[in-house]
Amino acid sequence: MAEHPFASPLLSGLDAQGRAALRAAARPRQLADGAAAFAPGDPADTLWFVVEGSILLETPRGSREIGESGHFGSEALARGASRAARALSRGESSLFEVPVAALERILAHAGRAALLVREGDLARRRAYVAELFATPFGQALGERPLEALVARLREESWSRGQRLFEAAEPAERALIVVSGLVKVVSSGDKAGFFARGDLVGLEATRAARSYDATATALGDAVVLALPRAVLRELSLRHPEAVARAERSVRARLEKQARVEELYAGRATRHAVHELERLSSARSLLAIELDACVRCGECARACAETHGTPRLTRRGEKVVLRVVDGGGLAARALLLAEACQHCRDPACLPECPTGAITRDASGAVALDEALCTGCGACAKACPWDAIRLAPRAPGGAGASELVAHKCDLCRGRSGPECVSACPTGAIFRADPARDLVEVRSLVGALERANPKPDAPRGPARRSQALRWLFCAALVPPLLALSRSASDATDALHALATGVVAGVLALALLSHGVLKRLPRLRARLSGRTGERGKRGLARFVSAHALLGVSAAAVVLAHAGHHATHGVASLLSLVFWLLAASGGLGALSYRLVPRRLTRLERRGTLPEDHALEREELEQRLYGRLSEQERTVKELARTVLLPYVSALLGPVWLVLSGRTPAAEEAALACRIERLLGGRSSARLAGSDALVRAAVAFRVLAARRLLERALALWPPLHLALSVLFALLLAAHVVGVSR
Repeated sequence: MAEHPFASPLLSGLDAQGRAALRAAARPRQLADGAAAFAPGDPADTLWFVVEGSILLETPRGSREIGESGHFGSEALARGASRAARALSRGESSLFEVPVAALERILAHAGRAALLVREGDLARRRAYVAELFATPFGQALGERPLEALVARLREESWSRGQRLFEAAEPAERALIVVSGLVKVVSSGDKAGFFARGDLVGLEATRAARSYDATATALGDAVVLALPRAVLRELSLRHPEAVARAERSVRARLEKQARVEELYAGRATRHAVHELERLSSARSLLAIELDACVRCGECARACAETHGTPRLTRRGEKVVLRVVDGGGLAARALLLAEACQHCRDPACLPECPTGAITRDASGAVALDEALCTGCGACAKACPWDAIRLAPRAPGGAGASELVAHKCDLCRGRSGPECVSACPTGAIFRADPARDLVEVRSLVGALERANPKPDAPRGPARRSQALRWLFCAALVPPLLALSRSASDATDALHALATGVVAGVLALALLSHGVLKRLPRLRARLSGRTGERGKRGLARFVSAHALLGVSAAAVVLAHAGHHATHGVASLLSLVFWLLAASGGLGALSYRLVPRRLTRLERRGTLPEDHALEREELEQRLYGRLSEQERTVKELARTVLLPYVSALLGPVWLVLSGRTPAAEEAALACRIERLLGGRSSARLAGSDALVRAAVAFRVLAARRLLERALALWPPLHLALSVLFALLLAAHVVGVSR
């Protein structure tokens, strides 16, 4: 690396150790004439230094040239900011790109951090102006007055759970949210959520009274404090801007109230409970539970691709409306444990070596060669999406451990977990754009694509076409079976036999071909992370092929009685077809029943621990109860728990856990003759524990139903392949 960058005012004081550390953290870049280092809107996490050549920065206000020993991209010093300019190479340029987090540590160690701090202050002010200018308040105020206002305001940083102000506290300042999310709870326990560009506590500050609510930071948040005196002056000079801010706040709160009232008491309440996570995610991995068959193919494909799985199919269950090609459909979603590529990644500034970076699309990647296994990123991630694992033998890097996280299968056509799902249940989405409740609660944070492609629309249409195709084949099946009973022509038998054999071989190859990542990539039909169908298309084709094979086999064999290998082959084929039909039926019906019983996403290995916890809840609390409650448990609750067919009846009834709890409570009330007693206090918790026992047993029953038919189908496939080979050999003689 040339020495030109070290003549930069930021780097000129570095000693040999500091220069070596900078070279290790820097990423050399070579740009041809006219090539762009970055464009407006790209994530800003790195500072660029010019080694040779020059860079032209184009902004709406004009252009300026950066020559050798200069640096650019200082908006990266404002956490969560985006690029504000287009950086184009003038001729061929040699650059190096340094992660801001690594640069801050290097300069701090060298005692040179003050220069970067001053430049960072200016960069943050410029970033705040750019962000606020996109809001109704900023548009009404104008760019120049907005710059003057931001220069007068004090920046405040708050961590998760900290209170910005309390109810009944004198309103000395309003707060302009510039990053993060702020939850405001009024005296009536009504909650409101304020995102980037919103003004919190505006009316109370303007009226010089006390706050009527408590404001709490959801995650890390940065606000600009607007003192009462400055707000009064602003109201006199720019009354329309303040009025627009008030109208915007009222409209936001009214919209949020409608959303909460509409879904009060349903599982959608988790949209509020998980709002910090949903609003910060740029690419959230979600699984539609009504379509998920709990096969684990997503985690298996991830492990095959990366060596270790980077997702876990457990997490919170939410019911949200997804923007779909056919309209707005409510879906039961599992928020899987996987990296969601946050808008403002908490892991990125904590990495001491700059191993974590973001590309222009916002995808967060981790360079294992630079990772030292320190675990700082894993500790910083609020969602436990980063894990430490042993470094692969021969892998680049010196540490024994290395951080692992989802990288959206960088360098491939898209996430392998998405393309490997046999039912198309798993997809990635931008919650602020694709999940209606999130968009209503905190507003669309990204406006670049107002009409997103439907993440699940194609799956619903292809499924409908599949069933239509199967129904259309029923009349030909009947006609072929009738004609085959009269057909003795050898040519007819040979032709139908060859076609049936080819279709059978195509069906048998399904188990092998579906494991090939390259095939799944081709079947996905398009690159990118959204709208991929992958293996789901292959499974649909397999089902259609199976129906077609059944029609040809009927035409080949008809109703003629056969003997020997042919007879056994025919029997095994129809058993194989029946097992496939059973699988299709279970995939269609069982996930919906299972979803109704699940309060959150779990894995089969979690059931033993869950049962232990339930036993503690039921029997532990029972020992503390009055004699009347113990008698109730002996006569009603314990028999309810141990009823052999109880889980079956629960599945057939289609009740949710809440409905089952209500039904059991009604049964107890009938046994008591409508008499209530204070001595039965505490029985509600025992009822919930007893129902949870039955729900757990019902879930295990349904999971076994989903897992039972694939081994049977596979065994019959192997037997059919052997008999088919024997049949072909026998006919050929």
